Amino acid sequence: MPEDKPKGSQYIPLAKIADLTPYSEGHLILLARRGKLKTIKQDETYYTTLEWVDDYLMWLDEKLEFVRGNEQAIGEAQVEPVVQQPAVASEPANETSSSELQNFGISEPVIPIQSVLTEPPIRPGRTEIPHDRLLSMVEAEKHCAYSAAYLALRVRQGKLQGQKIGRNWFTKLDWINEYVAAHGAKESNE
Repeated sequence: MPEDKPKGSQYIPLAKIADLTPYSEGHLILLARRGKLKTIKQDETYYTTLEWVDDYLMWLDEKLEFVRGNEQAIGEAQVEPVVQQPAVASEPANETSSSELQNFGISEPVIPIQSVLTEPPIRPGRTEIPHDRLLSMVEAEKHCAYSAAYLALRVRQGKLQGQKIGRNWFTKLDWINEYVAAHGAKESNE
């Protein structure tokens, strides 16, 4: 069955336009569906004109010039260093002796707040995870010899206990230990 062209011979199928442009027919169809390239559709075939293709290419050139112009402006901009103010109001900006600090009623040098906040808090005895807490597969792989993908696979297969919350699987350390006890020795021999 021959394809009927829309009225007016200036309309060209996107398959032929693809030969004239650096874009494939599939990409041109995508541009047409997104409304970036003006087309008309008759039956299952998209048609456009050379003028509409030129309009799209001109729009694209303008957009690229704008982006390139912004990249150059960002590259040419001078970044001025930020001078940090003392973190504590009573902390002098320069080196001070302990006698000067005692004048302010301070017996020891002040530790800047920034250095205190950047150090991670020390929580002794908190490194162990409760065995009844649900762990994501990524967290669980850190506590066993199996990868997160393998653990998720075994949960989906029903070999490892797990719970699906949303689209993610979760398990517990107790369940992983039961799985290792039941299946770990068999798999190591394989």
